[in-house]
Amino acid sequence: MPVGREIANQYLQALKEFRPEIFAGSFLVNTGQLMGIRESRIIEGDYKLSLDDWLNRASFPDEIGRNNYYIDIHSPIEELARKRDR
Repeated sequence: MPVGREIANQYLQALKEFRPEIFAGSFLVNTGQLMGIRESRIIEGDYKLSLDDWLNRASFPDEIGRNNYYIDIHSPIEELARKRDR
């Protein structure tokens, strides 16, 4: 795990170097506690966004922003294709 933490620090230093106007004051608070464990901290809200919401670009009256980050789910690609092609 120390290698992963070092890589995280290298990313941070690169961001500070190449985009100082955005990342100059940033710092790394924490990294994952165990190797291979993802999503160890999940915030649960009043509503859970579904794959259909994402595919249909759903909009909500109380939304606070938009993002173009790719969907990151842990399902086989075939399952995504089936849902997409419904």
